[in-house]
Amino acid sequence: MRRFYCTNEEIIDGLVYFDKNESKHISRVLRLEKGENIIVSTGDGIDRYCTLTKTGEEAVAKIYETLKNENEPESEIVLFQSVIKNEKMDLLIQKVTELGITKIVPVITERTVVKIEDSKKELKKQDRWQKIALEACKQCGRSRVPKVESVKSFDEAIELFKSCQLKIVAYEEETTKSIVSAIPKSKSIGYFIGAEGGITKKEHEKLKQAGAISVSLGKRILRAETAAIVTGGIILALNGEMDV
Repeated sequence: MRRFYCTNEEIIDGLVYFDKNESKHISRVLRLEKGENIIVSTGDGIDRYCTLTKTGEEAVAKIYETLKNENEPESEIVLFQSVIKNEKMDLLIQKVTELGITKIVPVITERTVVKIEDSKKELKKQDRWQKIALEACKQCGRSRVPKVESVKSFDEAIELFKSCQLKIVAYEEETTKSIVSAIPKSKSIGYFIGAEGGITKKEHEKLKQAGAISVSLGKRILRAETAAIVTGGIILALNGEMDV
């Protein structure tokens, strides 16, 4: 069954009134017809099972059943990611969304290569990343769309990082503690991944001072996007979120 997203304001008296873009996708791209069943979510963790009553310029669907989505992880898992090059960042956001990450915080660190020169470019990037997360949710069957935060400075990110119950930083020079040994089950986990050149020793020390456990991802050095995806998967698995 196809999955679509709308705002709470687009649901009135048990009917879903899709905006122009989603109506076009329903009618012209997917060529769905009146009478077909679909799933609609507002990003609140609830699935609304609907029947299309109208297609065309303004598609409309009638809700016939409302159920909690069982695909969402119970724990909050937040990725603090040093901004990496465009196509790699896009891929990273898509894949960690598929895994079940709750929130993504882009961070500017000392070794961040990508330059975000003004607020307009920053908002444009954030909007693109949020759309990538939304499309990934449609593909993987999630009802909650991870929030992609605005780009944070390292110090701003540290303050957000502190609020996580369990804090992890992947560090390529860590030689004593593996990620598997560092993760007890937790309701709120934040993990920090560096840019293409990793994080600096100074940044590593600040993260540890904020309460982060420094972990190794193994003997091989992973690319930033690979590290973000692998670490997210390991955390979810060890936290019991990959069980059937």
